[in-house]
Amino acid sequence: MKADRTMGDLLEYNKILRKQLLQQHLKKHIMKAIKTIFAILFVSSIFVACENDTINEEVGIEEIEVETIGETENEKVVRS
Repeated sequence: MKADRTMGDLLEYNKILRKQLLQQHLKKHIMKAIKTIFAILFVSSIFVACENDTINEEVGIEEIEVETIGETENEKVVRS
């Protein structure tokens, strides 16, 4: 440290350092929260997909097969 720094300069420097540390701390926790939210969304979507298959099997719902007849996309006739 230089001898010409005043107490006010040191206090200002201390404020800046504390502010930077707080920002780093908050950034770390925000990133952790975002990762947690994405993990929860991923796991819950997998759970819902598995439950959907299980419920379909229990109730006896089968996937509907759709047949298309026609020459072009616009002329398709759909039967279920």
